[in-house]
Amino acid sequence: MHAITKILFLCICSLTSVKSQAITGCPTTSFDRRLKVWQHGDKLYFRCEDGYKPLSKGWWGEATCVHGVWSGVESCIEEQKCREAPEIPNGEGILGNTEQHGQTQEMIFIDCNEGYSAKIEELTCRDGRWDLNGSLDDICKSNHDNCSPPPKVENAVITTCYRKQYPSRSEVTYQCFDNYIMEGKATINCIAGEWKELAIKCLQIPPCGIPPALEDGDTKTAIKEHYSHNETIEYMCQSHYIMEGEPYKTCLYGEWTGHMRCLRPCIVNEDEMRQHNITLKSSGTKYLVHDEIIEFRCTRGLSTGTVAMRQRCNSGVLVLPTCRE
Repeated sequence: MHAITKILFLCICSLTSVKSQAITGCPTTSFDRRLKVWQHGDKLYFRCEDGYKPLSKGWWGEATCVHGVWSGVESCIEEQKCREAPEIPNGEGILGNTEQHGQTQEMIFIDCNEGYSAKIEELTCRDGRWDLNGSLDDICKSNHDNCSPPPKVENAVITTCYRKQYPSRSEVTYQCFDNYIMEGKATINCIAGEWKELAIKCLQIPPCGIPPALEDGDTKTAIKEHYSHNETIEYMCQSHYIMEGEPYKTCLYGEWTGHMRCLRPCIVNEDEMRQHNITLKSSGTKYLVHDEIIEFRCTRGLSTGTVAMRQRCNSGVLVLPTCRE
């Protein structure tokens, strides 16, 4: 009893920095430099330096001298790294890594046995632990209530990765091809081995015909006979005309949408000005674009005051003031 107590005491107190010693059958061995060891007979007790941990489990371990070789000695890994892949019931985990944001990320890729499907496809190493998000027993589940791959929908794809088996309560979402519109719900659910909510159709969206003409304007590009859903065409107005609204029309579900109009300019007529005894207050163009302001003066007499001498062009309409002697 005294000898056992002494061994345990030495094991606890001597783990800091004791070099391995040669014994009968096992030569002196060069261990991982981060490994601190203490040898007693054919046993070797070890632990890792601060900031490191054994590769398999725990914070310390024991090795045995077997046929001249230390059996059970482990290497040390950094605390923030993950240990070996855990045993996964009804499957196995395959160690690997991926590149994320320029850094290597440790991963375990799940491979389930025949008759079982993976509830999750992979495990990620986070802060030195495998992110299980549950129990190891929940990773590979029996296919008894699973669904086979979801049915094909014409002119559509599924937005999630293909799997041989889909666990009960899982869901997939369909997306129609361009120029097709979905009828029914986009998502279906696996319930007890069957896919529910299967009333999905992707119907072709009718094209648009020749775009409508724009009074006092035109399209910037040559027109076509047919335009696809969401296709746009740009319009422009004639010289001196101002466009009200956006210059685009869009083909939506077989109809052209978008509204614009070309606002006319105003033309100052010399004969009309003579009839009203007025002229331009300052020399300038006699073509006014919509919303432009012009000012008149009397050629003789005084303004009647019923119409202001300062007027604004309103889409081709310009009200003239009148002067009388």
